[in-house]
Amino acid sequence: SRAAINLLTKLSEKSYGLQLDLLVIDVDPDLGVQIPKSVNVHYIGREIPIPGASRFLSTRMRRSLGSVKGLVSYLREYRPTALISFQSSVIAVIASRLARTTTRMIVRESNHPTEAVKELGWFRAQLGLWAKRIAYKRADAIVAISQGASENLKQALHLPADLVNVIYNPTSRPELRELSLESTGVEFLDASDHVPAIVYVGRFAHQKDVPTLVRAFGIVRQQIECRLVLVGDGEKRSEIEDLVSELGLSADVDFVGFRYNPYPFMARASVFTVTSIYEGNPNALIEALTCGAPSISTDCPSGPREVLMDGAGGELVPMGDHGALAESMMRYLRDPEYAAGLLELAKANLHRFYPETAAERYLKLVRGAELDPL
Repeated sequence: SRAAINLLTKLSEKSYGLQLDLLVIDVDPDLGVQIPKSVNVHYIGREIPIPGASRFLSTRMRRSLGSVKGLVSYLREYRPTALISFQSSVIAVIASRLARTTTRMIVRESNHPTEAVKELGWFRAQLGLWAKRIAYKRADAIVAISQGASENLKQALHLPADLVNVIYNPTSRPELRELSLESTGVEFLDASDHVPAIVYVGRFAHQKDVPTLVRAFGIVRQQIECRLVLVGDGEKRSEIEDLVSELGLSADVDFVGFRYNPYPFMARASVFTVTSIYEGNPNALIEALTCGAPSISTDCPSGPREVLMDGAGGELVPMGDHGALAESMMRYLRDPEYAAGLLELAKANLHRFYPETAAERYLKLVRGAELDPL
């Protein structure tokens, strides 16, 4: 994940003096080029066939099961001080116990646990929560990426309070501002006097609820000249395109597809929007603030309220309420100074999401030390 790469990049600096290994099943080519050269990459296996397993195990879980043998072998051979799991954490805990080494097991939960599993269907959701409930209690430390996700973890999985720690994703990186200076390749956005742009960056998935944004934009466009720019792709794209057409908005909505560098779009946004129905802690929102975009988010579980400081750094609107979202967007567009004031307050607190902040907190967990409250 991008969060893992950001953390590895910071930890690989000579000042930390660490030997770092990255254990993967495979590597996304776009992210792979960002892995620091000092990091050793170990491939630990692929999916093994399990007859009938597709009925109750996701493809990701079946692939993870295939990595158990490779992970156990790695732990026994290299005996690292700590193993930090960014994905497939249940499998990582199982492997660490099978290996019977003294390696400290740190689990990172990347989403809001009870909301994330709802899309899997009742049986898979219950199976996933049951597995985490058993496995996570056997970890040495657990990392949640927001306070809201932390509370949900403790309640849903019946975990001891002192086992769960909050470390925000290392998302607000100084290089984002340099990357944001590049061209978008979209003519109207690259013009110095472009009309106001409402920008979304992310997957087109049920979780992100982009239709609510499209409906809100339809209301705003009736009163204010502006355009909606959608950066991303996903299984809901055709559904969203149909909605745009149905509402007669095709001339004012730009589908630009997935972009490896979305930051120029964020930097040129008059309003950046997050319309999710749940999050762990929205990276795109933090990146947009870093790039200087006044932002609005749904008040979903969990993360946006923390990022936007209970609304002091950006407006929060109810989930699924396109009318409320439209009102917020119009306030920003009609009063840019108001929007800029919210942005400045949010930017003043972005140090919580700096890579060095995350690195120091992870190192404390590796050493078995208690973390200070955020």
